[in-house]
Order: sequence, then C-alpha cells, then structure tokens
Amino acid sequence: MYKSKPGIDWRAIRERFEAGEAAHSIEQDVDVDVSRVAILKRAKKEQWGKPVTLTVSPVKWLALATGFVELEGRDTFTPEKAAEALSLFEIGANHSVVRAAIGIGANTWTRWRNDCEGLRTAIEKAQANHAHKALSRIDLAAENDWKAAERQLSTNPLTKDDYAQKDGHGGISITFNINRAKPEEIEAAHMVEIEQ
Repeated sequence: MYKSKPGIDWRAIRERFEAGEAAHSIEQDVDVDVSRVAILKRAKKEQWGKPVTLTVSPVKWLALATGFVELEGRDTFTPEKAAEALSLFEIGANHSVVRAAIGIGANTWTRWRNDCEGLRTAIEKAQANHAHKALSRIDLAAENDWKAAERQLSTNPLTKDDYAQKDGHGGISITFNINRAKPEEIEAAHMVEIEQ
C-alpha cells in the first residue's frame, strides 16, 4: 500500500475509477487533490479493475460468446467469421455477399445454417435489426418526404392494396397540367416588332 496524503479519499477515487470514470476526469474534480498519473500508478500497483465494456454489437457478441458449438472445428468455421457474417447482415448484406466476404462456398454456408440453430437465429436477429433501422429512417423521413410516406403506405398491411406499385406505377398518381398556347398564339408571340 502507498502512503496516503492526508485528506485524499483513495477508496472513493478507486470506486469512481472502477465504475468506469477516466483518471483525467477524476483529477479535474475540485474535491480531489491528486494527479491523473498518481491515480493511474496506484490503480496499476493495487490492480484496480475497470468494468469490461462491450465494444461489439450484441449480435457479434452472441457469435463470440456462444461460439456456435455445433460448428466448432468444421468447414473452416471460426467465431470471428460468424461475427463478421452477422455484422454484414446487420447492414443489409445478402447471403451471397456474406459468403464472399468471409471466404466460404455456398455448400459450406448452407451446412453451417442447417446444422446450427443458433446461427440461424442470430442471422434472423441481425436481419431484423437492419430492417428495424431502415424502417425507422423511412418513418423519420415520411414527416417531410411524400415518397417515404408512400413507401409506408405501400407496405402497410392495411393500405398496401390501395398504394402498392402495380405494373410499374406507384399507388399515388401526380398529374401536371401544363396549359400550352395554341400554335397561332406561339407564332404571334415570336413576331414582335421593334420600333426604332
């Protein structure tokens, strides 16, 4: 243990540090008369711990945590490949893109999915996360953009029959009526005499 300066509450500093607060933030506190370096030295010497923070998405974490035991040691499977695949599904990639990105063939990918329910479930969750993000963006855009609103109407089960695209045409029709002059009026407009 260190010799403590009188008036420094190292127990409180340790609690803040272990709760995840940065040493420089603790140092800037008016009530703490100790430097960041001193905090870090003491933390190292006394082996203060910081909580582990999750730096990967929940879907990636699921792949790494479960390890998809059914697939371990088979067909070049690694939890890292599964995590990469799931992160690609979260941004909207399809199965072909995922297979190419992680470097496996179609048959191997199909076997992985058929043999591991956990992987299938994780893929569905990643795809659902992507769909949720996309729908949230459309919903936000619909407040100011009629195309986004039309998209919502065309996919909603209650309104899709009326607004879904049919024969390549959208459900909402916009007609522009441009009044054109008669040919003789156009000729008269071009024949302007300029007096000098």
